[in-house]
Amino acid sequence: MLNKIKKTPFSWLTLQEIVTFSVNYGLVLVFAKLLAPESFGVVALLNIYTGFFSIIASLGLGKMIISKQIKNNTKLSALLTGSLVVALTFFLVALILLPLYIYVYFDDFLINFFYGFITLFSIILGTLYTFAVAIYIRDKKFIKLAKLSILSFIISFFLVVILASLYPKTISLILKQLIVAIIPISILFIFSDFRYKIVFS
Repeated sequence: MLNKIKKTPFSWLTLQEIVTFSVNYGLVLVFAKLLAPESFGVVALLNIYTGFFSIIASLGLGKMIISKQIKNNTKLSALLTGSLVVALTFFLVALILLPLYIYVYFDDFLINFFYGFITLFSIILGTLYTFAVAIYIRDKKFIKLAKLSILSFIISFFLVVILASLYPKTISLILKQLIVAIIPISILFIFSDFRYKIVFS
């Protein structure tokens, strides 16, 4: 009975949700201990700004891969390239408008512009993550997706805790968001069947 439960996608996806929640909650506790409340306010305001562009940049990407069952690496590579071009475009638009946002909502312009610039990379990372997850869902590899996600979140947790301990500043909280995205993306791509192909027309 226990072996049957272990082999069901639902069990693994539930475990993934538990681990994800635990990692995120644990990191909140770590940073709450190390940083002042103002740091959380800065990051929250920057996330509101960046999140808008991130959602638009990767809109429909996962659905296209899954619904159309795109499996050809050449076609997937072209789709990924196109998606990254779109994400980069939104990145540049967000970067151009960022000074105005910083001017309106923050007092210290230079340091917060720097924080905002780093946060904007989540637009590109969001597209990569959506693409990577869609490949596994397309092939119904839910258990493999859950196992790799659990592994990546655990690795991310320890890396972020080390970073926060060594450098307890606002920048650590911002870099935490990038680390928690980069590690899962890297692991999902490494263990997927997808191999990027450069196509010359």
